[in-house]
Amino acid sequence: MESSATTFLDSDVTMADSEHPQDRRQPPRNTTQSSKAVNSSISLASTSNGQAILPSQLGSSPIPSRSQGPKSPSTDSPASMDQSNEDEALQHPLAMSSKPSGLYYDPRMRFHVNPDPFDSHPERPERILSIYQELVEAGLVASPGSDDGLSTKVLTRLLPYRAKREEILLVHSDEHYDFIEGTADMEQEELELRTQVGDSVYFHQTSFLCATLSVGGAISCCRAVMEGKVKNAIAVIRPPGHHAETTEPQGFCLFDNVAIAARVCQQEYGQSCRKILILDWDVHHGNGIQQAFYDDPNVLYISLHRWTMSPGGQHFYPGETGSPILCGVGSGIGKNVNIPFSEKNMYDVDYIYAFQEIVMPIALEFDPDFVIIAAGFDAADGDELGSYHVSPPGYAHMTHMLSGLANGKIVVCLEGGYNLHSISTSALAVTRVLMGDPPDRLRLGALSPSAKIDIADVRSIQSKYWQCLTAPSRLDEGWLKEVQADRLQGIDHSPNISCMAPLTTEDIIREFQGSRLYRDHRFVSLPIFRDHISTTFNKQVYASRNYHSCPKLLVIFHDPPDIIGEPNPVTLKIESQNTWVADITRNYVQRAVEQGYGVIDVNIPRAYTDLLKRESRIPSYRSAESLNEELAIYLWENYIEPNEFAKIALMGMGDSYQSLVHLVNHRSEDIVDRVCAFVAFVAENKLVSVTSDMDAMLSSWYHRNSHIYTAADHPAFDPNRRAPKRKFGKLIRSNDTTLSRMMHAHQDEVFEWLQEAFAKEEEIEGGLKPPALNISSIVS
Repeated sequence: MESSATTFLDSDVTMADSEHPQDRRQPPRNTTQSSKAVNSSISLASTSNGQAILPSQLGSSPIPSRSQGPKSPSTDSPASMDQSNEDEALQHPLAMSSKPSGLYYDPRMRFHVNPDPFDSHPERPERILSIYQELVEAGLVASPGSDDGLSTKVLTRLLPYRAKREEILLVHSDEHYDFIEGTADMEQEELELRTQVGDSVYFHQTSFLCATLSVGGAISCCRAVMEGKVKNAIAVIRPPGHHAETTEPQGFCLFDNVAIAARVCQQEYGQSCRKILILDWDVHHGNGIQQAFYDDPNVLYISLHRWTMSPGGQHFYPGETGSPILCGVGSGIGKNVNIPFSEKNMYDVDYIYAFQEIVMPIALEFDPDFVIIAAGFDAADGDELGSYHVSPPGYAHMTHMLSGLANGKIVVCLEGGYNLHSISTSALAVTRVLMGDPPDRLRLGALSPSAKIDIADVRSIQSKYWQCLTAPSRLDEGWLKEVQADRLQGIDHSPNISCMAPLTTEDIIREFQGSRLYRDHRFVSLPIFRDHISTTFNKQVYASRNYHSCPKLLVIFHDPPDIIGEPNPVTLKIESQNTWVADITRNYVQRAVEQGYGVIDVNIPRAYTDLLKRESRIPSYRSAESLNEELAIYLWENYIEPNEFAKIALMGMGDSYQSLVHLVNHRSEDIVDRVCAFVAFVAENKLVSVTSDMDAMLSSWYHRNSHIYTAADHPAFDPNRRAPKRKFGKLIRSNDTTLSRMMHAHQDEVFEWLQEAFAKEEEIEGGLKPPALNISSIVS
């Protein structure tokens, strides 16, 4: 039987088979010899016949496959039968979920070491060895001689691959490539000098070899997944790459592995890999990846990183590039999402919260074709450089969430992580999820207050570019200023009701509205003397002092004003200082008073406070509708109709307009003689018809004398439905969809029409109108 560590390309080469768990030796550190001497003296892999394969033999091409080796056995041999089964399987490809996961690991990447043997650098060769050995000891990679051919829960090993110059130049400049390539021929003294002047990076005579193998690992994994040879893959590679910029190696990074692999995918797979998500959870911000795709609309880069401020005023490495305000430029605007944590000691709960609030909503809206994780494990618990506390189950859960994207096409590429135990256990947890195991249970503590604030800031910034982050209640400061909204904190209710029943916010706001109506226009409260509605509508009806004698009377029925608030990002509570009352009706009252109209302002509450019983209740829809209709008739009989010289305009806003339609239906003979205009604003509310068995022409009168402003997305305008009849009034489709914005947008138009309606009635009163108008005389 063949070893389970063989690659999908059927090679007999089993890279790192010489590395048994007990074999944790350091690579040679003879840095004085040239790279050619180093390469020629090290046996890195062996074929099935024991022949050594040297770096110089590999070049930038994969190791020869079995087809290039010795003559195949006879067709009767077990091997040939296996080959036949393989050929048959290729004709019937497996579903993605039933395919194996891939692993890229090449021990030669361990030969990139600090040229100073006495400097213990955190980015050391043991990093990838410890991860590989962890996977072997977990039984996910078969060690030499241990495979019985029956195990299916193992990783498919991907062939070693050195990235080509033209691939690396998709991201880096020629000068950058030439410099890294030139380190192979530098003497020890020059290497040490270059290391001293570099930005947190060292160079060795094998650095170019290791760097091209590291980039090659990221490319190899991406190709294997995109071509369907494995369902997903993990690249255990070094040196890391996400800090390397176009022209400069930095932050332990020589070439930008992930960025180059993404560019190769874009180039080779076209539309099938058009949109790529790169999720970077390294504790350091990936400035190199950000730079590579800052103006690319097809690559979404999301980074979760530490961004604390030092006493000297410097942000955590690499610095200002991790700012949340950096969102991309040009066509790439919004495709760069930085999620910085401003404090030390972040835990699983903080990362999961960021995923739930920002990462996954944006990722789902972006809908990528392919996902690459820049998987630095230096935010893991125990890593001294990161000082964060993400656990292996935490990384597993993040991987599990991302695996639901792009039909599971995901590649994990190692970046940072410098505690050997932390990176190996974290990488194992991630790998198990890739292979189909569920993540271990999380034990979450309390969310960090600073994380709540940080995430709220990111949401506020990115909500301009992502619909999923735009909540209906987000504050629009321009809108609040335009409608002269009042901050709830400044609204006080009257002391004479403070000791009564528990008041709703609507009660307090109505008290404030009443006091302002008195202050600005000397409005008075109209008492309601009728059982079971007197206390319900206490102080809900206000009128101008001339309402009973003015020849032009505007009666406004409206819902309570909008309350627009933003929760405290720490406590998630709605607080008065962050809450505004947008009372658009106030503007209508102001305009009516300025034009000399008498005004009756009626607020229809959603919850009714019974001050006598000291309780607040929300009635059923039917009972509320009945109460509102009874109020409308009561006001008509007692406060509106007695002013026999007035011409009346009725205005309903929101649900409350239904009460006025009920009034028209039940007092039609009086209404058509006295009312010259009917205005309504309907958003999500249903349309209500005017009908009467007694007055056949009532619907024609209503259509002729009404303006029913209806939201742009109202079902009445559904092209698949029959057009509304005249009995619903003259419908005017607004460009807006919310009640308050509709009222604000059509304010001038409404008052122009009211002025025309009143003027028309004045002409009729001047001699054109018959002495007695009967409904039967109305012509449609």
